[in-house]
Amino acid sequence: MTFRLIYLGLLKRYASGTDGIEERSPSGESLDAILRGSPLEASGLGYTFIVAGSRAKGDYVPADGDEVRIMPLFCGG
Repeated sequence: MTFRLIYLGLLKRYASGTDGIEERSPSGESLDAILRGSPLEASGLGYTFIVAGSRAKGDYVPADGDEVRIMPLFCGG
């Protein structure tokens, strides 16, 4: 049983899997806890989570079969 973390755009380089996709086993941890100490968190880049087409907060706990998209935040000026 697994869920997928899918890193989008420039965040793909922070994924440990190929093509920006990581397969993970549900551990009962929140998304924030899963990424704590990761290269993505250390990068200081802003990002948000998308689950089932809706924005999810960092306290969301992924379930079996979830696809969690990690999308970079951009701003322009």
